Amino acid sequence: MALPPTGDPRRPLYLAIRSTRLLGVLFVLLGLITPLPTLRLRPDVFALPWPVIASALIHLVPGLLYLICAVLLGRRRRSALISALGLVAVHCVMVSGSLAAFAALLIAQTQGSPFLIFGVSVMALALAGLGQLSYHLVKSFKAIQHPPVELAPAEPSFDAEQRVAA
Repeated sequence: MALPPTGDPRRPLYLAIRSTRLLGVLFVLLGLITPLPTLRLRPDVFALPWPVIASALIHLVPGLLYLICAVLLGRRRRSALISALGLVAVHCVMVSGSLAAFAALLIAQTQGSPFLIFGVSVMALALAGLGQLSYHLVKSFKAIQHPPVELAPAEPSFDAEQRVAA
């Protein structure tokens, strides 16, 4: 999918599709690796504590929903745009809660754990990515009405002979 040039009214939609797809993949991966430190200590998958399962699902489920929204945004569905905005809002609240929990654990410890520092930095970057996605989605309301780049009428092209003649 070619990205429209700067100034094209369709550009925010294509940036929103890219961001939605990227955040979907990243959150699915984050949801899959979240229980790994606990699994290292406790190899029994069925005996995982509920906070570990909940924190994995906080990222895995929205990640899958972002991927679905990216496909539907590619089909220019207005409902996908509204759903993605709602998902971003709810996911921002959940990620903010995770960030607060990680920060509280980090402050309570006398020495910083590398896992907690990594968790705080990932949550802060996730909030920044969600903020950017929200911006692109809001700007996409006008862009969704325009035809896709592939179907848009082509600009007239001039070959070298016509340029020299002019």
